[in-house]
Amino acid sequence: MVEKMDKDFSTKEKQNDILKKWQRAADFFDENFTNRLVSYCYKKDGAFYEITIRFQKHNFQHLMGIHYDRGASRFWSHVVKGNVDFSSVKVNSYNAKKYKPYSNDKRSVFVKKLNALQDLDSLIKKQVRIVESGRIGNVVFEHLIRSHRVTIALATKRENNSVSEYILSNINLDNELSSKHRGYPVINLYSCNLQGGDEKFYF
Repeated sequence: MVEKMDKDFSTKEKQNDILKKWQRAADFFDENFTNRLVSYCYKKDGAFYEITIRFQKHNFQHLMGIHYDRGASRFWSHVVKGNVDFSSVKVNSYNAKKYKPYSNDKRSVFVKKLNALQDLDSLIKKQVRIVESGRIGNVVFEHLIRSHRVTIALATKRENNSVSEYILSNINLDNELSSKHRGYPVINLYSCNLQGGDEKFYF
């Protein structure tokens, strides 16, 4: 079910604040993931493993927890250009619900996801961790790329027999993690351009 998020998009001030956060997120993905294969190498029980991530611009709306009536590709373009049509922005029933339904915290899941975006940089820095397959909320993931601090994670999924995984969702980790989600430390992080060459080593 998809519905409008009137209370979060109700004023121009709120829309401008949301757009700025989306634009910062778009800049992050464009600089570090667009047209690149990003590889996270981690150590588990003495053995080394590697997952390769590929970012697709048409998935950006899902990472932001919304549906754009004018199309997924247009959403990316409109965010970058700063001309998002907020009347076309919808939020599904899960992201529209209160994050903590039995508390005084009135924020929605959507708003919590939005606020977590400020820590995206932590996912390409030392102490980033990898959690293997599981589920958080309504998101079933192949891997979870999570911050060392309990702030943000990117859930990934493998499509058919692809060697790489795509980014499925952005998750605010506040009150979401249990001990089974601690994950494994990433020991190397690097990326390469899909057209060849231009390797980037983070650590």
